[in-house]
Amino acid sequence: LEIARQYKARGLVNGIRISTRPDYISREILNFLHHQGVTVIELGVQSLDDEVLEKSRRGHASRDVFTASRMIRQFSFQLGLQMMVGLPGDTREKAVATAQKIAGLQPDFVRIYPTVVLEGTLLAALYREGSYQPLALAEAVDQAAMALLIFTGAGIPVIRVGLQPSEELYAKEGIIAGPAHSAFRELAESRIAYFMMCCLLNQLPAPPHRVEFLVHPRWLSAALGNKRANIINLSSEYGVDSMRICGHEAVDRGDIKLHSADNQTRELYLSKKTFAARVAGMFGSPHE
Repeated sequence: LEIARQYKARGLVNGIRISTRPDYISREILNFLHHQGVTVIELGVQSLDDEVLEKSRRGHASRDVFTASRMIRQFSFQLGLQMMVGLPGDTREKAVATAQKIAGLQPDFVRIYPTVVLEGTLLAALYREGSYQPLALAEAVDQAAMALLIFTGAGIPVIRVGLQPSEELYAKEGIIAGPAHSAFRELAESRIAYFMMCCLLNQLPAPPHRVEFLVHPRWLSAALGNKRANIINLSSEYGVDSMRICGHEAVDRGDIKLHSADNQTRELYLSKKTFAARVAGMFGSPHE
């Protein structure tokens, strides 16, 4: 830290970021970090369900997260929180509740990770003995997408969704099971686009035979889905004969416009932020 502090004092770096466990935080440690020039502290929250934390043998309780977050704020550090989906004992409902509680702590940013099984870990032993089963990729993407929507609706930046790809991670002695994917965030964004297009189609008086959606060109890949999965699935589920998803600069990134249905011009527009706030409101506001 001393070297990093000197770099910051000389203007060579803008800030110092550290990651740690919630139960490692104390006023003495925060005072030390403050004098060393640390500006950002990330906590590996992972879950705010005590049963999940116990089964995952995290060694801390949910109350430690709330206590540590409050203290970090009192010392005026920026606060980052990390969550994981698919830990031992976790469920979709518990993951949503964790995301809601994290949003209630109002961190400056969050990261969302899927749980994968790494060689040489306790989780690997549990996996091999059959007492732990990681999430399938589709379910992990769904849960991450819900968390992403909750944080978006709360106005909290999500700076990472999915694991940082590395040679070590994907090496033979790295991941042995679990929903690892190099484009995990795009899969989650694609799932959100699917939910949003369903919402727009549900507003039509009758299922259309032809429909066209407009999205920002930089969100087109996510809206189409992997191998055009969103078009295929929506066409099948709604009985649409012809569906197009096109890029249009006038549509903000993350928003979707239902442009036409059955060759009639429509003006149904759904912003990602509005949809995210609506989804977040569906789950209430869990408290500590």
